[in-house]
Amino acid sequence: MCLESKLKRVDDLFNHFGCHRNDEGFEFSFTVNKENLQSLKQYINDGVPLEAFFTGILHVNFDDLKSKNGCEVKAEITVQDFKRAGLNVYLDWQAFFAYKAHLTSVPDSFLILSDHTIYTGSTPSIIIKHYFDVCDVLRLLISRADHTKNFTSTIVEEIVFLHKNKLEITIEYDEKVFEGGMDGISIVKSLFDDEAHIEQKISILKEVLHSLLFNMPKTERLGYLLSNFGEFSKRLTENYQLYVSEFSFDDVRKEYEESKREYFTKLNDVFSSVQTKMLGIPISIAFASFKMSTIADKADSLSNPLLSLAIVIYSLMMILMIKNQKHSLFAVKHDYDSQMSRLKHHYSEQYELIEDIQVGLNHRYSYQNNCLNFFSAMTYCLIIVVVMVEVINLCPALLNIVLSNLLLN
Repeated sequence: MCLESKLKRVDDLFNHFGCHRNDEGFEFSFTVNKENLQSLKQYINDGVPLEAFFTGILHVNFDDLKSKNGCEVKAEITVQDFKRAGLNVYLDWQAFFAYKAHLTSVPDSFLILSDHTIYTGSTPSIIIKHYFDVCDVLRLLISRADHTKNFTSTIVEEIVFLHKNKLEITIEYDEKVFEGGMDGISIVKSLFDDEAHIEQKISILKEVLHSLLFNMPKTERLGYLLSNFGEFSKRLTENYQLYVSEFSFDDVRKEYEESKREYFTKLNDVFSSVQTKMLGIPISIAFASFKMSTIADKADSLSNPLLSLAIVIYSLMMILMIKNQKHSLFAVKHDYDSQMSRLKHHYSEQYELIEDIQVGLNHRYSYQNNCLNFFSAMTYCLIIVVVMVEVINLCPALLNIVLSNLLLN
């Protein structure tokens, strides 16, 4: 008979005859009759270790019970009897958890008589699944604790976390923690199975445990944690997601700080490339003004138009270059505006933390654009001054021609 069938037969036996705990194991009483003896014989054949029978204080073998017809007999099965038969049988969960190793690890097989729970390693019941989850949580806590107090090298009595204060959690709970299940256990397990940011995860774990458990007695902390595991897992995952969001945002912020420097360089380059060339504008204005006051002879009057034409051509080229630089300036602005828009879309809550990057770039863009507008105005002024110089130079010659024509007439 398989192990599961044997445990079911043990459960049937005590369910049929009733069962009580004694110092050595279990006992039940029955009246000797043909039906009861046939039932007991079948249980023995199925692997139930029924060996001790007593009438009063007198030990009686099973085969001798036939002569005790109508008598009250007590049957006893010790824990050792079950162990020798390869059966782990417990009256209730309290007796089961009296073996401290069971608090953190699931035995290969067992029977709980009080609620007929049977586990043999096959498909577990709901309550056994919850028991597995509790053991997983405890192994996780033990592995991430700063210190442990042990009964033995393998049995932990207490776990200690060092955070704002020392948090001690006694490994003690009962079957009531199985009733509500362990909401979020799979998320918590997967979170710590991934070693990424593990130090920060442990820090968040300590913070959540401290906030949830610190104000209650240490012997009640584990039971409260397991009974309210959904709240614990929610806080843990939310705090970790907040950390990941800030961590990712810090990377993005660093990237955009580097981009800020790059865009500042581009904006400055746009201005620098035209700044040196614009030095020719005041020089040209001064030259044109000087020519206005130094009209000496006919040769000069013939050379002035050529010089003025050269200045006008230079000015027109400068105007085209300034327009080109303004287009380059606008292209740089459009580029960083697009990046900041993407950032605002993906990190809307944290965007204000680096909004000053765009503000600084906008100020620099406005300054450079105003400088180019000023240079453009200066260039137009140069053209106007040169044209005025030529007009003034031409006026005396035109006046002489007009007066000569009048005199001839």
